[in-house]
Amino acid sequence: MNFLRGKFFLPTILFLLIFFHPEKNFSQVASKLIFHRYTEDEGLLNQNIICLLQDSRGFIWAGSTDGLFRFDGYHFKVFRSSESDTQTVSQNFITSLAEDSNGNIWIGTNGNGLCCYNQLTERFSRYQLVGKNSLEKSGQINSIACTADGKIFATCDRFEGIYYFNKKQNKFSPLSFTEFHQLNFDTQSLFIFYGLTIVSNNIVLASGRSGLYKIDLAKKNIFKYNLYNHDPAFAAEVHTRTAIKNIFSGNYMVGTWGNGVEILDTTLNTVKDYWSHPTEIAQLGSYNIVEDMEAISAEEIFVIQKDYPLSVLNTKTNSFTFFNHNPDNEFSVPEGACHCVMKDRAGIYWFGFSSGLASYNPQSSRFHNFSLNDSDASVYDITESISGDTIFLATVLGSGLELYDKNGNSIVNLKTKLNDYNQQNVFSCITNSKGNVFVTSSTAWYEFNAKSKSLTEKIDSVNNGAITGFRIVFDAGENKILLQHSARTVSLINTLDDKLLLKKRLAYPLADSNQVHLENIYRAPNGNFWGVYDYALIEYSPKLDFVKAIPIAAKSRKRIGEGFLTELVFNAEGDIYLISTDGNFTYLNLKTDSVKNYSSENIMAPVRCSGLARTADGIIWISSERGISRFDPASEKFELFDKRNGLPANQIEWIKSMPSGRVYYLFQGGWGYFHSEQLKPASNNAPIFFTFFKINETAFDGDVNSMTEIVSGYNHNNFSFDFSLLDFKNPYRNTYAYQLEGSSDDWITTSTRNSINFSSLPPGNYLLKIKAWNAESAESTMIRELKIIVTPPFWQTWWFRSFIVFLVAVVVYLLFRLRIRIVKREEILKANYQKKISELEVKALRAQMNPHFIFNCLNSINSFILRNDSDVASEYLTKFSRLIRLVLDNSRSTQISLSSELECLKLFIEMEEMRFSDKFEYSIHVNEKINTETIKVPPLILQPYVENSIWHGLLHKSEKGKLKIDINQQNNYIICVIEDNGIG
Repeated sequence: MNFLRGKFFLPTILFLLIFFHPEKNFSQVASKLIFHRYTEDEGLLNQNIICLLQDSRGFIWAGSTDGLFRFDGYHFKVFRSSESDTQTVSQNFITSLAEDSNGNIWIGTNGNGLCCYNQLTERFSRYQLVGKNSLEKSGQINSIACTADGKIFATCDRFEGIYYFNKKQNKFSPLSFTEFHQLNFDTQSLFIFYGLTIVSNNIVLASGRSGLYKIDLAKKNIFKYNLYNHDPAFAAEVHTRTAIKNIFSGNYMVGTWGNGVEILDTTLNTVKDYWSHPTEIAQLGSYNIVEDMEAISAEEIFVIQKDYPLSVLNTKTNSFTFFNHNPDNEFSVPEGACHCVMKDRAGIYWFGFSSGLASYNPQSSRFHNFSLNDSDASVYDITESISGDTIFLATVLGSGLELYDKNGNSIVNLKTKLNDYNQQNVFSCITNSKGNVFVTSSTAWYEFNAKSKSLTEKIDSVNNGAITGFRIVFDAGENKILLQHSARTVSLINTLDDKLLLKKRLAYPLADSNQVHLENIYRAPNGNFWGVYDYALIEYSPKLDFVKAIPIAAKSRKRIGEGFLTELVFNAEGDIYLISTDGNFTYLNLKTDSVKNYSSENIMAPVRCSGLARTADGIIWISSERGISRFDPASEKFELFDKRNGLPANQIEWIKSMPSGRVYYLFQGGWGYFHSEQLKPASNNAPIFFTFFKINETAFDGDVNSMTEIVSGYNHNNFSFDFSLLDFKNPYRNTYAYQLEGSSDDWITTSTRNSINFSSLPPGNYLLKIKAWNAESAESTMIRELKIIVTPPFWQTWWFRSFIVFLVAVVVYLLFRLRIRIVKREEILKANYQKKISELEVKALRAQMNPHFIFNCLNSINSFILRNDSDVASEYLTKFSRLIRLVLDNSRSTQISLSSELECLKLFIEMEEMRFSDKFEYSIHVNEKINTETIKVPPLILQPYVENSIWHGLLHKSEKGKLKIDINQQNNYIICVIEDNGIG
């Protein structure tokens, strides 16, 4: 566990840095607090910051002499006045900031009234405080205060009293005190107020030229506090600037003009004052002018004084500590006057300076950094006494073994024998159960007796004076140490009685033993030893016998790293974490015989590692060129600590853990330590907000954070989001992951990149989810969600497709109906055509029948006359004339009644029967259900069939024939059956 031994040692050039130790009281050590400054790189265009605010969302607002800024951890959004746009801030000189219960930001200006910024619409509304003369406008807005139930108050430097916002009239009106009771004073004027402090919804503390007042709006009482005034000319009036509650003590910190800080106990109505300068009356207007304050604890307060450096007041010791800018230290307090201070919800302090914005994270005090007494020395190893009160440093090119107390104060230097170069070189040190410390130099090993405070050389006890080289002390367990004399020769010694238990040359079976170098030896939980060689790990038994080897040469099947192995630690199960000179951090699972290289698999893993340590809680600590990394094997998450967290430099050269819980580290020019339990990740309650959003390269106009969904067309489907976890401890170490439901169910890690882009997102419904981890690897309890709806083109919508289906169905239906109509029309035409043909055929048949029938009838009449049968001839002629008349009448119509048809048929049959001398007889039977008058039939439709039956069936029969005609109705049809008993 020693740093860069043997052939890897390089002499270093040291420089001196002065750091502090937080176990001292704050005001004694705060002179070197670590400040982070914000510049134009983040978008802070103006450096003169006047006022500060953290809104309910978590954003940091800064008002300057030339603009308003909102900080999201990465960038400042700038708000500036525009004469052509009344919805911008009314003036660029910002004097005060506040947030109301609706989340609106109220901005006071230096000469143009107030503005209200609506974070949903991202628009400003402008207001004025108006005096008795309506043409007289407010000058500088001194203060704005908002209650939880929606009241808004403001004061200015031109008008007396307090103004309140009348929501119905949408303007500010003076608060009338005519009905208020002045409980302990009598004055006609309350003068101009500078500061307003909200105590409750109905109680306001007002700081003004004539003192500090408590205004009870519900009871309509005004109470004036009695404050100390060291100016006898104005003993009754103390010019107060601000009153701020100390959340730790419950008292109010009152800032005055010329009378310093006064601590007010509102319960007991007692006051105690504190001065940063002597109370000389001639200087009351030049010093002790307090403009702002913020509590650090119940006893310590940041104090902002006019035209004077930032200071800390310790009310217990009644002392001030001032901060002065150091141009050689980038983390010192910024230069220039400090105007304001604010503590955010995460405990970070923000300061507005005339030279810019700065923040201080108290967690940076968790690292205790100390410089070496000898600027030429280099620390090789560290150990501590059993109590932890004394710290031992093994130094090279320095003072040998150096002793410090736990506050970093040097106790004594214990020098060993001088080596050939006349230099004190101590390479390692370790403490046994008695509290004695054992150290090695380049030629001997020594014991420091905790009781006698003496250093005794132990070289003769093991008879190894002839051996040269580095002597490294290892903890072999049970008060035993293991000394390395040369490349592979070691001695096992009982530190309680200095007895030599074992001396042995270690076996190395993998290659030429003269070509390998033993870096370190470690004791595993099972009592075995592991030797770290250039390219291999060798396991030895408690008696240092060879057990097994794990080769890692380039030609081997197993490969742990590219460079030489340097250090390792064991977990509780006996598996190994190790580093190599190539900087890789690797896990070796001895049970599964598997290797995992974290440096190549995790972007947050340390690079170019220099040291390893494991604490009792199982956490692995890794020193590297990036700082110190905390690795949790359970979650496999890394957390990096660097200069912004309180380390003196990013390049940490070595690290070592001790039973006391301290973890020590070395850096160029000094050493330090931290308590491992103080670096446990805290819960992450910071919210995630979208800070920028654009569609198709067009910035979105509005607050996307107030929306639950975004609806965009298919041709506006390129989305870009910037977002921020509003955790300001180390925002550039915050990491993010997102999921786009509807596209993929996987969480995609963006590492530290706080932006994502979606190009050509197909139409559909999506749910974007973003989660984050802060710099301490604590996952945010909040997941930011936004529904994204990309509407398809109209031809891909369900309604359009339904319309097309409906339209096709209608067209098909219409075509079908049209086809039906065409077919019907064709059928009608065809039927009409057939009817015409039938009619023509009937007419033709009639035309043929009529002459033939008439000729036969006339012959029959002539025959009757020749036979002198005049009666028969007369009857026949009568029937004939009647038949001709009916035929002629019916020929005018295409349809005649069935009764007319049967009448014609009957006349025809009777005439035929007379002509053929009763050669047949006939009968006509009509169903009684048939109405012969309403049923229509074509004329002479039955006559041809009857004639055919008579002529071709009955006339050729020798006996008398029979003709029978039956007419019936079946369904909607008339059935006519003609029967005869003729020959065929």
